[in-house]
Amino acid sequence: MDKEDLKCLLLNFTNNQKNIERNIEKIYNKYYSRRKNFQSYQESKKKLAQLIIEGNFPNAKEWNIIATREGFYSSNSIKFIEECSWKDIEKNIIQDIKRLLMT
Repeated sequence: MDKEDLKCLLLNFTNNQKNIERNIEKIYNKYYSRRKNFQSYQESKKKLAQLIIEGNFPNAKEWNIIATREGFYSSNSIKFIEECSWKDIEKNIIQDIKRLLMT
């Protein structure tokens, strides 16, 4: 399985879809509804997965710089949606990648 296939699979993989959708809607309505170049939560996760695959997972401050520059969700938004810490987000994405590779 190549990296592009892995990224596509990762985008479609969610654990708590209803909670995630509800939290995305809250974030979108409160912070992002006026942004012309709004990028979805899945695009943010895709970028994070790509950075993990490349071995360059950023800390929250570094991610916020990337997110601002490229129009992704901020680290705080992602932490709110995922309901966990930034370190746990990294661990969860790595576990998702491993799970996808084993199937």
